[in-house]
Amino acid sequence: MSDDMRLAVFPVLAGPATGAALRAAAEKALDDGTPEAPRAFLEHGRHEAGA
Repeated sequence: MSDDMRLAVFPVLAGPATGAALRAAAEKALDDGTPEAPRAFLEHGRHEAGA
């Protein structure tokens, strides 16, 4: 499951409309190394960073 969460972050990084703050939040979630970080990014962080 954690690999699925990590893989789900990559389309956000690849998106043409991804701004610097959103990209930084996605990279931080991937670099964290815990299974919770990508999940938290997908559920909350991408909306907060993109705002």
